[in-house]
Amino acid sequence: MLRLQKALGVSFNVIPYKSNGLALNDLLAGQIDAVIDQIPASIGHVRGGRLRAIAVTTDKRAVQLPDTPTLAELDVKDFSATTPIMLMAPAGTPAAIVKKLNEAVADALADPAVKDKLAGLGAETETVAPEALAAFLANEDKAIEEFERSGLLKSE
Repeated sequence: MLRLQKALGVSFNVIPYKSNGLALNDLLAGQIDAVIDQIPASIGHVRGGRLRAIAVTTDKRAVQLPDTPTLAELDVKDFSATTPIMLMAPAGTPAAIVKKLNEAVADALADPAVKDKLAGLGAETETVAPEALAAFLANEDKAIEEFERSGLLKSE
């Protein structure tokens, strides 16, 4: 939401939630006006007509929501966000074990039955190397630090 505020040049009343599930419950109950959520968590409500997908935050339209535009299509420039679901291991886990886990996940996600099942749940699958995930997380940390410096995000 902070990145979207910056891209739009506006200010939202951002309400921090302990989980997207709690935020989604409040959205469905009419307590809040909008949520940025992962497609798998919300797609059942979209398909059931309880929620309206306004836009996706990714660079391209989601396969599961082909009629929902990207923010770029709605003239929101310089904004893209994904919410990866990650398999994590404790710090200090030997590189060989991390590599083996990554390969096992890649093999599972390459299985057409697994891919189809996850797609049916609203998930698009992609496997990345542990190094790429580490770089992604480092960029996220930098972004949070920038928001803290700007005063948009107060850390506790």
